[in-house]
Amino acid sequence: MVRTQIQLTESQYQRLKALSSAQRRSLSQLIREAVDAHLSQGQAPRAALYRDALAIVGRHQADVDDAAAAHDRYLSDAFSG
Repeated sequence: MVRTQIQLTESQYQRLKALSSAQRRSLSQLIREAVDAHLSQGQAPRAALYRDALAIVGRHQADVDDAAAAHDRYLSDAFSG
């Protein structure tokens, strides 16, 4: 592990200390878990969105011949009407 220093507000420190005591876990452990959760949060949803977008490619058939070229107009018409 790497040792580092961080600065917390008084409120953050008190809340973490209370949580640490209630869960009988160290402040360091809570902070490491929070950092891991934050770092993984930015990656997993993006990958899931990309996977979901790829899953629908080609699954629907347009009723018009120019859907690829005029999709903005069709979306605008659909949402305004």
